[in-house]
Amino acid sequence: MSMFSKVGKSADLSQQMADKVGVDVSGIIDQDPVAAGKVFRSITLRCSKCDQQTDCLDLLSNNERLDAPPDYCLNKQVLGTMKDK
Repeated sequence: MSMFSKVGKSADLSQQMADKVGVDVSGIIDQDPVAAGKVFRSITLRCSKCDQQTDCLDLLSNNERLDAPPDYCLNKQVLGTMKDK
């Protein structure tokens, strides 16, 4: 898989995970688009380093909502913090 494909897939997975755990992505972007862009870039790049993306895709595909990201998620802490805002 090319680097751009992996980053694109990671961006999609990150967005889906944020949505499933209840992070208000639009609200965060509206508050500070520049800072939000930096945060979401970091989340995407962290996700691209994960070796469990297939498990993540299966989890996201089989659940309408999630209380929290799975323990293996490299973004678990940051998404938890964003959810609480």
